[in-house]
Amino acid sequence: RRNFKWLVGVIDDGPKWSHHYFDMLKAEGKAKTIAFVIEDTPHPKEVGSGSISKVKEIGLKVVVEEFFPVATQDFTPILAKIRAAAPDIVYVAAFVPRAATFHKQALEQGLNPRQFHYIHHGAAFREAVGAKNANLVTGENYWMPGVKGGPNVAEFEELLKKTGIKVEDFPWASIHFFGFEALRAGLEKAGTLEPEKVRAALRELDIQTISGRLRF
Repeated sequence: RRNFKWLVGVIDDGPKWSHHYFDMLKAEGKAKTIAFVIEDTPHPKEVGSGSISKVKEIGLKVVVEEFFPVATQDFTPILAKIRAAAPDIVYVAAFVPRAATFHKQALEQGLNPRQFHYIHHGAAFREAVGAKNANLVTGENYWMPGVKGGPNVAEFEELLKKTGIKVEDFPWASIHFFGFEALRAGLEKAGTLEPEKVRAALRELDIQTISGRLRF
């Protein structure tokens, strides 16, 4: 709509961030209620808004929907509301510093839902809250060992081995590799470095990356 002809990207829209997670919850069929705790900054709000819409589609009941300013240090009022509502799932859309603070306070105050879910999940969160406190917490990542992706998984795993990078420590490595997969496929399809032809080739791509289908 804004004529940005030269932009492509390798991860999906923010509102769809947790859709696979909610599809899993629906298939499992055990969770009935959910509390949302959302950091009042653009990315967490975008993810949170899409997640709230999604859970309503799959039939989960939203019992708490709280937004908090980025400067928040004390989550006691929000935690009191969640404790009173006793949801099955506590879903937190926040960057790691606020997510870790919330999680530690939740545990200190005895909050014990069926599951905690944080949208940014990995080594940074685990190290901030401690491995024991991070156990059984769920969250999204772009790719993890064991995920059955496209034809280049072995190549990516070999690169990780050679570089010593662990995706739980540096999850963006996966996104970079999606980009390399797209660029390579686009250049092979175009057969040239001429910009317009490369762009046209990218627009026609429909490939399987290590994390699934990618098309522009």
